[in-house]
Amino acid sequence: RKISEYLAPAELDAQFDFPLYWTMREVLARGGDGFDRLEAEVSRGEREYPEGAILSPLLGNHDVGRLASYADGDLPNGADEVGLAWGNAIAVDDTRAYEKIKTAFTFLFALEGAPMIYYGDEIGLAGAHDPDNRRPMRWGDRVTAAEREVFDHVARAAAARRAHPALRRGARRALLAEGDRYAFVKTHFGDAVLVALRRDGETGDFDLSVAPDLPEGTNLSDALGSGIRARVENGRVRFSLPPMTSVFLAVE
Repeated sequence: RKISEYLAPAELDAQFDFPLYWTMREVLARGGDGFDRLEAEVSRGEREYPEGAILSPLLGNHDVGRLASYADGDLPNGADEVGLAWGNAIAVDDTRAYEKIKTAFTFLFALEGAPMIYYGDEIGLAGAHDPDNRRPMRWGDRVTAAEREVFDHVARAAAARRAHPALRRGARRALLAEGDRYAFVKTHFGDAVLVALRRDGETGDFDLSVAPDLPEGTNLSDALGSGIRARVENGRVRFSLPPMTSVFLAVE
């Protein structure tokens, strides 16, 4: 509500969406809450922010620890993040952190507004609170294979966002929001994308009612390049995602 107070014709046109950031960090990086909490926060913003305001969702900036270090478990709740910034050279040692980062970027690029990338997050750069979150950027052969995979995923997600106006400005409808599975569909005139995310839960099966957003017989394929495909049959879409996977199922 405090952010909304400054979004007005005579004040600010845009704001960073920090309330959503805190929730994204908890759900997508730390894994402390389920996707139902993330959906509740997205829905709250859609209801409360003024029409026409531009919100900028983000996964980190110069005032907070690095997304990779939250995902890696180096910055748990209650940690002395300022102390860690000066006293430890934390690094990503759990490769699952990179999968969490990929999922977070998929979600970020499915949001309306102007997503912001803080330099280095596109490769999973580690770091605690300021000043440790300002490490020099690494390039070329100083980027590891795992970091390169994160970068390539971010590039594919950004390209999909450019190609599909539904991701940038489409009407959104939640299809599923529970502990480890999340899905929503976005439509914009003839364009439509079904966004699905999975964490480490026991089941990766999705059985979603997509009518009337997606017409019967519509074929969908993942714009992120996973090869996952689906088809609308009897008003439903069925597919399965491996652990820590996310897709943009776009109309073929």
